Amino acid sequence: MKRTNVLNTTVAGSGRNPRIDGLRGLAIGLVLYHHLRVSLGVGPPVWFPFDGLLGVCLFFVISGYLITTLLLRERAETGTISLWRFYGRRVVRIFPAFYFFLIMMVVARAMGWVQFDQRGLFASLFYFRNVGSYGDTVLQHTWSLAVEEQFYLVWPFLIAWSPRRFWGAWIAVGLLAKPLLTLAISGGYPTAAVALNSASFDAIFWGVALAFWLNGAGHRWLKAESSPGPARFEAAAVLAMVGLWGLYHTAGQWTGPITVLAPVARNALVAYMLLYCLARGGAWLTARPLVTVGLFSYSLYLWQQPFLVGKIDSLGSLAVRVGGMLVLAGISYYIIERTTLRWRRHFARASHA
Repeated sequence: MKRTNVLNTTVAGSGRNPRIDGLRGLAIGLVLYHHLRVSLGVGPPVWFPFDGLLGVCLFFVISGYLITTLLLRERAETGTISLWRFYGRRVVRIFPAFYFFLIMMVVARAMGWVQFDQRGLFASLFYFRNVGSYGDTVLQHTWSLAVEEQFYLVWPFLIAWSPRRFWGAWIAVGLLAKPLLTLAISGGYPTAAVALNSASFDAIFWGVALAFWLNGAGHRWLKAESSPGPARFEAAAVLAMVGLWGLYHTAGQWTGPITVLAPVARNALVAYMLLYCLARGGAWLTARPLVTVGLFSYSLYLWQQPFLVGKIDSLGSLAVRVGGMLVLAGISYYIIERTTLRWRRHFARASHA
């Protein structure tokens, strides 16, 4: 039986992967669903207890996987990693839409439409919003962007400059540091343990670990005739979804070490779902509506916060907020993102992360 080359189905050498965009669409959908549900004062249904943090976790796992795959591929093909090109691509991909959003928020504050202080703006501006508390909701979501930027600042250097024998140790630190620290301090300092949720590097490193596995032993295993076929992958994917449902359905009952183990299990299950979609299934993720939402996911994530967070008490208010979010996210995508992404050709080795 012919096996699919997983590396050819994960990150195409010269184009976007529609399944990745579909996953991004699913991730932003979870964020939008959660914020809308809370703003409308609607409790989570029993059959769908998931929240926006699961969507953010999915973004993190995807990011760790894609960035690491691209770095490993460049090192394998050229023997080195051009950090200048890597950071050039990251700047072009992330900064224009992000700083357009911040500028517009400063204008909105001057008009009296939103409120945030200089500390919160400064923390968002320089990507350390995940450290400390700033009291506003308008820029609160930039904590996740800060986590990703901090990952980008460190991880490429470790891959480019450290010997291969240290890579496993770096991954272990990334996976275990937060859970172990949370476990150590959760008894006497529960507030500090909760604060560590904003340092979700472990979720990113599940994606990193998946990238290493798929670029090594996992690639050989998936190509082997004895590897699980589609039916087993489908069954395992269903079990993973049931496991996620169980984790979220019992979230309010977590105590002691379970508060640490449950997020670890969540990250592992999300990483498996990514593996399933890339290697054996997930054809539904290529549905045009989901892929389209995935293409808009970055701009949607930026603009959903000022519009969807806060009490919504009428259909008119709901329509205005959703409409405003879609208009500004559309402007951000079509005018800012699509224009600046053309600049990436100047940094050679195209990347679609």
